[in-house]
Amino acid sequence: MLKTNFYRPTKVALSFRLAPGFLPEVEYPKKPYGMFFVIGAEFRGFHIRFKDVARGGIRIVRSRGKEYMSSYTGFRYPS
Repeated sequence: MLKTNFYRPTKVALSFRLAPGFLPEVEYPKKPYGMFFVIGAEFRGFHIRFKDVARGGIRIVRSRGKEYMSSYTGFRYPS
């Protein structure tokens, strides 16, 4: 992880910038310049860019409702 807002006292969502070095070279011969993940109360988002200037913006994945979000979170991250 290169950067995060985890330690900021006020935030609406958590954001993480990851170093792309963990990606396998066979599947990703051209490494991304930046990989960003954003986790909010009602959404998940990601942004991958290959240059220092972003084009296209963040992609947001939202659930249909809080019930769906709870069931997806339990399915994805079992305790």
